[in-house]
Amino acid sequence: MTQVDSESLLIKTPNWNEIRQTELSAKPIIIDYNRLKLDTSDGVLFVELNELGLRILSEKQRAYDYGLLVNKPEILELILTTGDSVSYLTSGLLSVTIHHKPLSFEVFYNGKLQLKSADDGHFIRKHRVPAVAKNLQGWWFSWALKSSEPIYGGGEKWSALNKRGQLIRSYNHDALGV
Repeated sequence: MTQVDSESLLIKTPNWNEIRQTELSAKPIIIDYNRLKLDTSDGVLFVELNELGLRILSEKQRAYDYGLLVNKPEILELILTTGDSVSYLTSGLLSVTIHHKPLSFEVFYNGKLQLKSADDGHFIRKHRVPAVAKNLQGWWFSWALKSSEPIYGGGEKWSALNKRGQLIRSYNHDALGV
């Protein structure tokens, strides 16, 4: 039987000063006419636009279909405009602005901002919490929410369904190790 270091099992608040923000390492490219490939400082990400909105996948997610969606939305054909520090991805009424360094996103529908990466400033770096980052636990994506936007989910909690205004620490994993 192997011994487990009890310190490694503790759930800790991330030290955001030690988590490096992800940056693009190459200009984005469209593959298969409907997927955007982002080579980043932390690995490869793929972006798709579909009738429901934006989907971001890691290399691992792209390689395996978990079968969670019964009726998969049609992936839309993409148009990409790339500059030195920002790229613009469009398809129909959807558009995404992709900032390269640090990597962050703004999602628009019919010209109206719908969602964007967290952008609250910090005196040391552009973002207080990284918009996109990766560590040993996986990818981190931080999103800015409107002040009235409800937050649902996060597992079973004995409180109101809308988690807005609550401090919740959630560590989700499969108890059976699958």
